[in-house]
Amino acid sequence: MTEINTNTGNCNTGNCNTGNRNTGDCNTGDWNAGNCNTGNCNTGYRNTGDWNAGNRNTGYCNTGEPAPTFFDHPTELTWEEAESAIPWIDLEVGVEFVATSDMTDDEKSENPNHETIGGYLRKHTLPIQEVFPKAWTDTLPAFVVCANWHALGIAVVWPAVLANERSCPDR
Repeated sequence: MTEINTNTGNCNTGNCNTGNRNTGDCNTGDWNAGNCNTGNCNTGYRNTGDWNAGNRNTGYCNTGEPAPTFFDHPTELTWEEAESAIPWIDLEVGVEFVATSDMTDDEKSENPNHETIGGYLRKHTLPIQEVFPKAWTDTLPAFVVCANWHALGIAVVWPAVLANERSCPDR
């Protein structure tokens, strides 16, 4: 497979860099080494700010790797554990591919090309304002067990939750 170099700026190596003299991939700024850095003179991965060495640092002149935080407080989780602790919210909006075997007879007759492509795209018609409260209710128990659970933190991140504030238990 041929890699496409999509760098902008000067003297960049790697891919998807913006700025000057970056090595690695997906860096923004100047003189970054590693991947996914934003700012200047960072080494490591996923740093934001300037002159950071290590991974996932924010600010200036940091080394090492900070603990992941939930709701503004550090946890004792590893980054891999923290990433897997965040629940997936399944919002039925837009469209979804429905395989022929899962289609109703009416859907098959309305979409005769399902035989060629193995199904069709089913359009969801409910607006996000109706879909989110149900998805939130289904997902809430997974959030409550997250480290440092705080209902207000969720309400700040997702203003739509305020509409159904009674479903947000506090610890």
